[in-house]
Amino acid sequence: MMFAGGLLSRLPLHRTLLLVAFVTVCFILWNLLFHHRKNSVRFVRPNDIVAKAAEHDTEPWKAGYKLMTCQLHGRLGNMMFAYAALVGIAWKSGHIPMLPENHFLQSAFHVTAEATPSRVSGTVKLQESRAGAYDSQFEQIKSNEELVELVGYFQSWRYFVDFEHQIRVEFTFRHHLTAAADKFLRSAVNENFGPDVHQHDIILIGIHVRVGDMTLDSNVERGYSIATPEYYTAAMELYRNMFPHSQLLYVLATDDRKWCKNNFPYKSSGKSPVVHTALGPDVQDLAILAACNHTIISVGSFGWWAGWLSSGMTVYYKDFPRPNSSLAHEYVLNDYYLDQWIAL
Repeated sequence: MMFAGGLLSRLPLHRTLLLVAFVTVCFILWNLLFHHRKNSVRFVRPNDIVAKAAEHDTEPWKAGYKLMTCQLHGRLGNMMFAYAALVGIAWKSGHIPMLPENHFLQSAFHVTAEATPSRVSGTVKLQESRAGAYDSQFEQIKSNEELVELVGYFQSWRYFVDFEHQIRVEFTFRHHLTAAADKFLRSAVNENFGPDVHQHDIILIGIHVRVGDMTLDSNVERGYSIATPEYYTAAMELYRNMFPHSQLLYVLATDDRKWCKNNFPYKSSGKSPVVHTALGPDVQDLAILAACNHTIISVGSFGWWAGWLSSGMTVYYKDFPRPNSSLAHEYVLNDYYLDQWIAL
C-alpha cells in the first residue's frame, strides 16, 4: 500500500484517476466472478428452475425437467408427512415437487409445489418399504420417466431433515388460521389470568388427545392404542416441575370430549388451568397447538405435527404403536420420533 501510495503521488492527476478507475473495475469484476463461482456450486431447488422458466412464459415440464408427486392418504397429519417427504426427496434428487391443482394443503398452508400436469410422457411409481421408517432407496432415484410418483405414508422426519427450515416455511399457516389461533389464545389467557397479563408471560402447553378411530376393534388388533390418563398426569407434572415459578396454561385439543370428561386428569394440572380448543376443523386445532410453547402428544400423525411445528419441547406416549404388535413392525421409533423428544 505504501508503494501504491508513492506511485500515485508521482503520477499526473488524470493518469491517477484512470489508474484508480482501472483498479476499481478489476476489483468489481473479480468479485462478480468469485460470487458467480460461489453460487454455481450451491444447491438449486427445482422451484428456482420453475421460477426462471415462468419468466419466459414457458411451462418447465415441457422443457424436459423431472417431476415428482406423491399419493396423499388419510387425513391432515398423513398428508403433511407425504408432502414433506415429497419436497425433501424431490429437492435432494433434482425433481420438481408437484401436487394436484387446488389441493386441500394449499388452502391451509403456503405450500409451493407446482400443479401436477394433466399429461406426462411416462410415470414410474416408487413404493416405500415400511410406513413409519426411513427408506434409504429414496436417497438415489434413477429414472428416465418424466414423472416419479411416491407411494406410501413416509412417516419419518429423516426424509426432510436437510430442509427443515424450508419445510417450516412450506407449512406456514394461512392468515385466517393464524389469526383465529391468536384470537383464541389471547382470549384464553385473559379469561384465566386477567386482562393485564400478556400472552408472552404465560407458558402455553398444547395437549393433543386422540381417541376416536384408535379404539376401533380392527385398529386395536393391529396395534393402535390411546394414551392413558396416567401418561397425561406424568407429562403435566413434568412441565410443572420444569417451570416451577412460571404460570402455565394447558391447551387441550381432542377428537373425543366425552372421553376427556370421563378420563382426562384435569386435577393433575394443579393450579394451572386447562382450556379446550373451540369446536372447528382439525387444521384450526393444529394451528392453535403449533402456536403453543411446548406440547404433550398422544398418538397418530396429527399430534406428531403439533409437536414438530411448535418447535418447543415435546413429550410423547412411548407405547404407540403398541409393543410387539403388527403395527409396531411397521415403525422404527428412531426414524419416527425425534431424538430430543421425551418418551413417557
